[in-house]
Amino acid sequence: MFNFVEEFPSVRPGHVMKLGAIATTVVVMMLAAYVLLNPLPPGPQGQVLDVKLYVPHTQTSEVDDDTAPVSAPQPNRTLLVLSPVKIHNTGDKPFSIFDLSGVLRLGNAEYDSADVSAEDFRKVFQYYPDLVAYEQHPLLRHSVIQPGATVEGLLIFNYPLSEDQWDMRTSFEVKASFDHGDDIVLSGTDRPESWPRLNADAR
Repeated sequence: MFNFVEEFPSVRPGHVMKLGAIATTVVVMMLAAYVLLNPLPPGPQGQVLDVKLYVPHTQTSEVDDDTAPVSAPQPNRTLLVLSPVKIHNTGDKPFSIFDLSGVLRLGNAEYDSADVSAEDFRKVFQYYPDLVAYEQHPLLRHSVIQPGATVEGLLIFNYPLSEDQWDMRTSFEVKASFDHGDDIVLSGTDRPESWPRLNADAR
């Protein structure tokens, strides 16, 4: 009879650990080589430069001491978010902006708002003169970004939410899509307290 214990001695734990370390090293080296040989193609990169909230007011029937109508906030009003952004093309081919949207997250809920059209962009500053001081050149859809170039402009989004809901947001980002290539997410300040409200008497 064969003595299997003597003929086939057990593998030492130290050998197992060495083999595992060697296997892990080989896998890491293979992944690193793949990344070096297949780098991600350069493309657009962007940043949110600022975020400002504006709460539109409507005229009420109340009057002040001079019998002038008083502007006061109304419940369930639309919130306007003004956000200047910039996008830089790090690639060697031009990119054309296809769409721009603001993504607001409240807990598990997500609200998407396309930026206002060029026509509505002008109307915003006509309807709300409080915002004239913050008017900038808009960043338009279908703008072409040449290789190595940077475009910058103002985006305006609107949400059918209350101011209290805005205060409960978990994040706000801008998503940009292009005529070719992947979408990118533009982020900026991570300090919500640096996002002021533009109307003087807003909370």
